[in-house]
Amino acid sequence: MASVIVIAMLLLGLLFVGFIVLLVVVGVQSAKAERQRVEGVQAWAAWHRWYLSHGDAQVPWRDRVEYRRFRIQRLLNGDIGGLRASISDCTYETQRSTTDANGQSQTTTVVHPIVVLTVQLTGVRPDMALAERGLGSRMARALGKAQQLETGYAEFDRRFTMAAADPWGAREYLSPALIQAQLSGQIPPWSLRGGELLIVVNGALRAESLDYHVWTLRYLAELLGHRF
Repeated sequence: MASVIVIAMLLLGLLFVGFIVLLVVVGVQSAKAERQRVEGVQAWAAWHRWYLSHGDAQVPWRDRVEYRRFRIQRLLNGDIGGLRASISDCTYETQRSTTDANGQSQTTTVVHPIVVLTVQLTGVRPDMALAERGLGSRMARALGKAQQLETGYAEFDRRFTMAAADPWGAREYLSPALIQAQLSGQIPPWSLRGGELLIVVNGALRAESLDYHVWTLRYLAELLGHRF
C-alpha cells in the first residue's frame, strides 16, 4: 500500500514538473513571437521612412477610440501621398468575472489588441461616423425609431448606421462606390472629425499587414473625394 502511495506521489510530482516546464516553454515562445512581431514593424518603418515611437502618447484622436483602459504601445507617423498619417499598435482592457466551484467570484483582466489608422484629409468635409448596426440599433430601425442618416440603399442601411451633424452634407460623400466597398468588406467602419479620418481594426499590428493598412487609408480617402 505504501509503495502505491509513493508511486502516486511521484507521478503527481512528475505531472507538476511537466506542467511547469510547459508553462516556461510557452512563455519563452510567446516572448520570442512578440519580439519578432515588434522587430518586423520596426523594419517596415525603417524601410518606408515612417517614424516609430514606443510608449503611450497623447494624440488628438485619442478620445475618439471608445474603449476603457486604452493604451498606445507604439506609434508610426508617416506620409501617404502627401497626407499626414499614423498607424498605432494599441490595446484596451476588459474585465471578465467567473465563479468557481465554491461559489467564489473571480475577476480576470483581458487585454485586447487593436490597430488605429488615421490620415488627415485636405479640404472641408462634415464630421460623420459609420458603424455596424448593433442589436439595439437594428430593433430601433425595425420599429421606425432610428435617428441616423439613411442612404436609400436597403442592404447598406440594414447593416450600417451613419451619424452626422449635417446629414445632408454627409450624404453627398456616400457614393455608390463607397457603399459597395463597405458592403463587400473592402473597408472597415470609420469616422471623420475635423478632416481626420480614423479607422479601428481588431488584432495586433503586424509587418505583413502594414501595406494593407496604408492601402485602406488611401482607398477610403479617395472614396471620400481626395485626389492624390
